[in-house]
Amino acid sequence: MALTYITKQGYPELSAEFNSQNQTYVSVYADDINKQLVFVDEKTATELYRIPDTTGGGNAVILLDSGNGSSYRCGNNNCACGDYSTVSGGCGNFSNSIGSTISGGYGNCNTDAGLVSTIGGGRNNCIQSDCSTISGGYSNYITGVSSTISGGYNNTSSGYYSTISGGTCNVNQGDNSIIGGGCQNIICSACNTSSSCYIQFCCTNSIISGGYNNVILHEITNTVSSYSTAYGYNTIAGGGNNIINSTLSASYSYNGINTISGGYNNIVCFALGSTIMGGCNNVIDSDFSSIVGRNSCTNGNADTHILGTNIVANTKNTLFVNKISATALWDCNALGLPTWAFSYDPATCIVYYKP
Repeated sequence: MALTYITKQGYPELSAEFNSQNQTYVSVYADDINKQLVFVDEKTATELYRIPDTTGGGNAVILLDSGNGSSYRCGNNNCACGDYSTVSGGCGNFSNSIGSTISGGYGNCNTDAGLVSTIGGGRNNCIQSDCSTISGGYSNYITGVSSTISGGYNNTSSGYYSTISGGTCNVNQGDNSIIGGGCQNIICSACNTSSSCYIQFCCTNSIISGGYNNVILHEITNTVSSYSTAYGYNTIAGGGNNIINSTLSASYSYNGINTISGGYNNIVCFALGSTIMGGCNNVIDSDFSSIVGRNSCTNGNADTHILGTNIVANTKNTLFVNKISATALWDCNALGLPTWAFSYDPATCIVYYKP
């Protein structure tokens, strides 16, 4: 049997020559109007058979489209206009970029800016960047190169090499950053500078694992100095209404690598290498500091650690607690210690405490 592609009556056609006793010549073409493959005896011009028949299922015909080497499933308003693109199923899908694929779903779109990108299914998903993937879900949107949205609803990814695993109304603008899920979580970048500066690692490698309305913000103000560094590498593990604000300005030129493990309404701002382990209404605004508890603040004091409630730090390099239970503590008012401070005397091996 010899196979050759020809064109007949405007339809893509596959001609098959069968060398049998009867020397029957059969042509096969696609009837896009009736959604069928038609088999015709070339010698007698007699229609032999249609697949599928008129009982239904006729939209299972794959046709060549306007893009070079492209194909689409007919009868369902699909279009594979980009070269070497494929729309293999679904309805109302549009693939207009080179080497792109839409496997199924409804109303999905690979634009001409989305080279070699893939939409697995879902509804009203759109890719406008190269080498990106939307696996499914509804109304998800990618503009960042080599980014992924696995599913969910109304998620947007514009950072390069970024990921949104799922959830609802999440926004990821950070490069190499991940939003695991949840609702209304944001990894956001904002550049408000008109001057030329060299920002390194800004808005990168950050993670929001889940939760609700959590924000990692990287902002560059118009007072930032050249060669400043916003390290990124910030993490919010969960909880709600938590914020990490890594802002570059004349006063805060190095920040990032901060963590909020969970809790509610906690804030880390203008800090480097600090952690809020949980609780609520806590604020860290200093480097290499930590809080466990609620309603507490480091008050700009670096290397400060708070364990407790309603504590505002008043000095740096200090551990603050509400109460402590321990042995071999000596009350001392003569060492000039601030209130609630501890001091260790290596000569006597005594820990002094000012109540």
